[in-house]
Amino acid sequence: MTRATDNRAGSDKLTGDESGALGGDSQELQTKLRALERALDLRQQSPTEVLAEVDLLLTGAEPTSQDAYELRLLRAACLRLLNRVAECSEELELVLAECESANPALALQAQLMLARQAFQRGELAVSVEMSRRCLAWAQELGDLRLEGNAYYQLAVPNAMQDQLDEAMPLAQRALELHEQARDERLSAMSRSLVAMLLVKQGRNLEGIRLWRQSLQFYENEGDDIGEVYELHRIGFATWCQGDLEQTRRTLERVLAIHHSRPGVVDPPLLMVVKLNLGQVELWDGRLTEADVLFAEAEAIALDLADQATLVNILTMRSALELLSDRTVNARTQSQRAHRIAREIALPFKPADDMTFALVEAANGDWKAAIGRWPTGAFGKPDDEQRMNLSGIDLLLQHLEHRAGVADQARYARWREEIAVKLK
Repeated sequence: MTRATDNRAGSDKLTGDESGALGGDSQELQTKLRALERALDLRQQSPTEVLAEVDLLLTGAEPTSQDAYELRLLRAACLRLLNRVAECSEELELVLAECESANPALALQAQLMLARQAFQRGELAVSVEMSRRCLAWAQELGDLRLEGNAYYQLAVPNAMQDQLDEAMPLAQRALELHEQARDERLSAMSRSLVAMLLVKQGRNLEGIRLWRQSLQFYENEGDDIGEVYELHRIGFATWCQGDLEQTRRTLERVLAIHHSRPGVVDPPLLMVVKLNLGQVELWDGRLTEADVLFAEAEAIALDLADQATLVNILTMRSALELLSDRTVNARTQSQRAHRIAREIALPFKPADDMTFALVEAANGDWKAAIGRWPTGAFGKPDDEQRMNLSGIDLLLQHLEHRAGVADQARYARWREEIAVKLK
């Protein structure tokens, strides 16, 4: 199951006392800026509306002032949310170049936002390298919030690739720094990442407890977006426990909030929720419902140019096509996933490789299938891997039932291998 990372501006900006300490030129303008940041975070105004107000304020600001640069960072956040990627990057690069000497803290913010953009494009190595530079820079400046943000951005790619031993200390350090800075919003963000890693380690109750802490903060703040992110994460925990029905109810609640509250407009989250709900429907045998959800998720991924998530969607669509006995279509989706993954240097997980091996087997290419099937890929699987392996077993059962005698024996051997891993 794909986990959503908070896509809002909250982790990009300076907040609380720190922003005032930077010494904006106009108290009135600073007040308006903070109000617009909050309006964007809580979706009290759309990114388009906030962008229009920012552009208006920029016409009255001194171009090289603190206020102007902060407004331009907020402008970049709006552009990112509007998926105007090239304009966003251009704005950030300009702020970085102009502020590097005169205002290192703002330049560092721009660099962190660029690293985040690289991650969302699926350029993990680029994002990690930029985040490492940001961490060293933040430590040099002695800035707790930005140092915490850098640790957070270093943790996320490791978490998404299930490198738990590397991710956990980074996430815990991010939370520690955000709590030291007394920034409740950033603390809630980092706490959610620690919670996810705890769930990945099989410590579900601890993870859910932390998620509920963050959920309480967002509810108290009236932050609909934060609320649906935390509910989605709790859905991930119930998925790891194998409770498909509770996961379905939680994700459907997320979709209901998303559609019923005007302030909740977050395409990246909507994309991941539809992907995950589609996965629930797929493994529960509701193929038509899964197909619709995957198609909707794919359309959003294409619109956002989110290549990494698109690979996940295409992998699940390959599995769907296998269960629908459309083996040629399954191979087409598999080939698309491989092409994109190569372009962005995205590694596949063992369960993905198993899916692709079954695609080759179903199409009669057992040499390719055996070469693709992972051997000794991991030891004792965590709860999420167990759910993924259970899905692979469903695929194997389906293919074995429809295969000839010789192929049935091959599928049966793989099922035995899965059974050993699930013990």
